[in-house]
Amino acid sequence: MPYMIPQNIKYEERLIGPLTMKQSLYAGAGCAIIMYVLIFSTLPFVIKAILTVVIGLLTIGFSMFDLEKYIINYVKFTRQPKRTSWISPAAKELLNIRAIRADSVFLRGGRVLGLVKVTPINFGVLSDSDRDSVIYGFLEFLNSLNFPIQIVMRSVNLDLDDYLRALKRMFSQQSLLMLLPVLAYCLI
Repeated sequence: MPYMIPQNIKYEERLIGPLTMKQSLYAGAGCAIIMYVLIFSTLPFVIKAILTVVIGLLTIGFSMFDLEKYIINYVKFTRQPKRTSWISPAAKELLNIRAIRADSVFLRGGRVLGLVKVTPINFGVLSDSDRDSVIYGFLEFLNSLNFPIQIVMRSVNLDLDDYLRALKRMFSQQSLLMLLPVLAYCLI
């Protein structure tokens, strides 16, 4: 059976101990700057100490943790245009949408549409009086409107058999765990 040799192997020559050429340059430049700050600068001791710590941390970050890649990726991310909506540009153009902010859709013609999300109610578990109150409340809501409204409803059938089996299994395991101390006490 032939063995596939990986093609994307990258090897960098080591210059000083485990450091590559780039890491060695970062470490050397950082050490040179720290030595200059400590020996030749006329700054107060506190500022020298703070500069030394900051430059040392940056040197470690650049030489050991590839800080330059993180900085480059951050700059690319901040300059990249962000997609501020889940709706695609083609759909925005088709629906004539200028912007979507909060619960409002701003159309190019100057109209504003409001969106209301309502949580579903399971009528199967409500009593007759609760059902009637929900229906009459919705009827009063519709009669109070003096503008056009569009209602979108989505019905989803749920299969709860797996959930109920897992719940029974968890309950039986929990009841067995609760019996263990009683059994241990009886055995003593």
